[in-house]
Amino acid sequence: MIKIIARYIHMVINKHCYIAILFGWLYTGFGQFYNGQYLKGLLFVIFNTFNNQYGHLNQAMMYSFTGNIESAKQILNYQWILNYPAYFAYAQWDAYKFGFIRDNSVKPPISHAFPFILAAMLSTVGIIYGSYSIDPIFVGLGGFLLGMVIGAIIIKISEKYR
Repeated sequence: MIKIIARYIHMVINKHCYIAILFGWLYTGFGQFYNGQYLKGLLFVIFNTFNNQYGHLNQAMMYSFTGNIESAKQILNYQWILNYPAYFAYAQWDAYKFGFIRDNSVKPPISHAFPFILAAMLSTVGIIYGSYSIDPIFVGLGGFLLGMVIGAIIIKISEKYR
């Protein structure tokens, strides 16, 4: 089991497409900077900054991670924040796509966009559901991660039976 995990980690840290995604998780647009797309990265950073500021995402995350869920629900500006998963997923897809091109000198198959699309959809639904129940931050983040995992599994299955 440890050998499998070590092999997977080695694969991830030696591919531009995965490193670009990880940089994009640090701050939206950093994946584009990593890929040398400075103007696009700057535009993503600017848009992300406005979205965080007007959606109150960072403050809501602080409340959620410290257990103050009701404050997180109240401070979020849902008119701004409901757009965030689609924007974030697109920025991740863009960083992945150009990292993939750096690794392989070809564009990734269009099916590789599926996890990002599914992640954005499930995250948006998670934020909406979480705002009326548990927590919009954790449910939205869980939806994003679940969409990425389900999308990756569907790709693997479809490639096996191609």
